[in-house]
Amino acid sequence: MSRVNTPERVAFRKTILSMLETTPATAARPGAPGTLEELLPDLDFDWQPRPLGAAVISRRQYRWPIVIGALLIGGAVLFAARFLVLLPADQAEERLARYAVAVDEFAAAIDAMESAATLTDPVAAGQFLEAADALREVARPRPPGILPFIPAGPVTDVRSARHRLIVLADAADSIAERLATAARYRAASQEILDIPLLPFSAPPELIDPAARALADMQATSEAAADGLDDEDEEYAAYRESVDTALATLTAWIDRYLLALRRGSEPTAATLVAQLHDTRDGTLAAVEGVLDEVETEAAALITELRRGIEDVRIVIGLGSGE
Repeated sequence: MSRVNTPERVAFRKTILSMLETTPATAARPGAPGTLEELLPDLDFDWQPRPLGAAVISRRQYRWPIVIGALLIGGAVLFAARFLVLLPADQAEERLARYAVAVDEFAAAIDAMESAATLTDPVAAGQFLEAADALREVARPRPPGILPFIPAGPVTDVRSARHRLIVLADAADSIAERLATAARYRAASQEILDIPLLPFSAPPELIDPAARALADMQATSEAAADGLDDEDEEYAAYRESVDTALATLTAWIDRYLLALRRGSEPTAATLVAQLHDTRDGTLAAVEGVLDEVETEAAALITELRRGIEDVRIVIGLGSGE
């Protein structure tokens, strides 16, 4: 069934169309089916856009507190890098230089010991012991620290060189004390029963000088024997032979001087030969131990020289040959 367009209906439709064209915010409330929808009143939100901030409006304006803070932080980072990174690197370079000096002195001590008459030469062995102690002393301080995520540079070389120095010092210590003890016993053996030139016959005016020379030899021998280490079992046989020889030395001197006064050359010659045999017996008791120490030291020197070259390579000196 068609609807009749009455004047009232046409006017109402125009009113509705006019409202839709001129009202931007109009909401309708749903009504019952088949009934006309009731119009809601217009809602005026009075909305206006907010003004943008100054930092967004112009790119030439900055927040100066942030800029100044960033500069201060950058300066602090540079300061920390100078004293926490560069300074340890300077310390590392200085430490490497000290390592190089200690290694050179240690190598020179080995050269001096090898060029001496024996490896247990008192002077050369003493220099070796001092150089070995200096080697450990220079390696004692810990290396500078390493900051995370920062290249270590020479600090790594210090750590590597220090480790090799400690290994080298340990190897030197394994023989240094034995060498030092052997050197002391060799020095003592050169003083104990150091027989002066003894004549088989002498005029009366030369007997007293011979007696003084023998008295000096006896005093020197007893002092050297008293300086020996009584707790070292390795040299116990030598100390026993020395004690036996010195215990009979006074009686021997009396018999020798009596032979000179009587002009008994055969007796004097026999007594002098006897004293030399006694000295040779004491030396034989110590030479075996000294030879053993020198053999061990000679084998270790080869290892020590390899260790020296390893340290020099890490330090950057290359081969010392």
